[in-house]
Amino acid sequence: MSNEAPILEVRNLQMYFPLETGLWSRIAGSKRVVKALDGVNLSVMEGETLGVVGESGCGKSTLARCIVRMYEPTGGEVLYRGKNVLKFGPKEMKEYRRKVQMIFQDPYSSLDPRTTIRNMLSEVLHLHRITSSKQQLEEKMEGLMISVGLDPAQLGRFPHEFSGGQRQRLCVARALAVEPELIIADESVSALDVSIQAQTLNLFEELQKKLGLTMVFISHDLSVVEHISTRVAVMYLGKAVEVSESTELFEDPEHPYTQALISAVPVPDPDVKTNEIILKGDVPTAANIPPGCRFHPRCQSAMPVCSEVEPVLLESRKDHLVACHLIHPVEAPPKPVAPQQVK
Repeated sequence: MSNEAPILEVRNLQMYFPLETGLWSRIAGSKRVVKALDGVNLSVMEGETLGVVGESGCGKSTLARCIVRMYEPTGGEVLYRGKNVLKFGPKEMKEYRRKVQMIFQDPYSSLDPRTTIRNMLSEVLHLHRITSSKQQLEEKMEGLMISVGLDPAQLGRFPHEFSGGQRQRLCVARALAVEPELIIADESVSALDVSIQAQTLNLFEELQKKLGLTMVFISHDLSVVEHISTRVAVMYLGKAVEVSESTELFEDPEHPYTQALISAVPVPDPDVKTNEIILKGDVPTAANIPPGCRFHPRCQSAMPVCSEVEPVLLESRKDHLVACHLIHPVEAPPKPVAPQQVK
C-alpha cells in the first residue's frame, strides 16, 4: 500500500437504527437498536478499487449510504481528504457530492421515468455549473453518452426505452457528468445478465484508467470483486473482519469467514472438486449480536475465548488486516468468583 494519505477513510463508523419507532417507543422508553454498522474502519487510496463483500445484511449498502450521507451515522467519522464529512455544511456538502458519486443497484428505480435522458443530464450539469453555454451543454451530454457506449441520438428517449444494461450505463453517465473523484458502486451489476455484467465491468475499468477514478465496489459476487478490485474488505454483521490486497486475499485468506465465502465460489469445470466449507446456522440478527467474536456461533474453529473477547482488526502480514483470535491469540478474561455466603 502507498504511504500517501487515503482519499477516503472511515473511522469507527456506527449506524444504529431504532427497532421500535413512533409514540409507543417514546412512552415505553425502548432503546433497542439494529446495529447495521458497529465500528467499521476502512481506508481507500487514490486511484484504487476497494471491493466490499459479505452476505446480505452485513452492512455493505448501509456503509455506502453513510459515506455519501444519505444516512446520518450514529457515531464515528467519514474523512474525505482528511476532512470530516459529517461536519460539512450545505455549501461543503454540495462540493462533496460532486466529488463523490454513487451508482445504485437498480438502474430503473434510480432514474426518473417521467423525464428524458437529456433533461436528466442537463439538470445535473446546470446544478453544479459544469457548462456555461448551450453548445457546451450539448457537447458535454453527447460526450457522456459516447463515453458509456451509447448513441447521442438517444438523448431524447425515456428510461423505459432502454434495456437493463443500457440503463445502468445511463446511471454511470449521470455519475460521471459532475467529474467525480470517487465513485461508490453498490451492487451495480448484480441485476444484469452475465454478458452485460462483463460489458459494465469493462466499462468501469476503461473509465477508471482514462479518468483516474477511485472506486468502492460493493458486491456479494466474489468472482466479480476478484476481477475488478485492487484491495478487498470482507464484512460480517456490521464489521470488517479482513482487509487485504485482492490477489493475496483470494489465494491465502486467513479469517474462517473469508475462507468459507471463497470456498463457495463455483468453479466452471465439472471435473474440479472443491472443498466447500458449509457454515452452520444463519447470520445472527444485528439487533442481538453475539458476545465476543460475532462469527463464533458459526465458526468451525471457535475457541472458548471467541465467545468472550471481541477480536480487533490487526495486521497479520504487510497490508493484510484480520480480526481473528486464531491469528492474533489473546487470553480469556478470568471469570468472576462468586462471593462466599456469610453464615
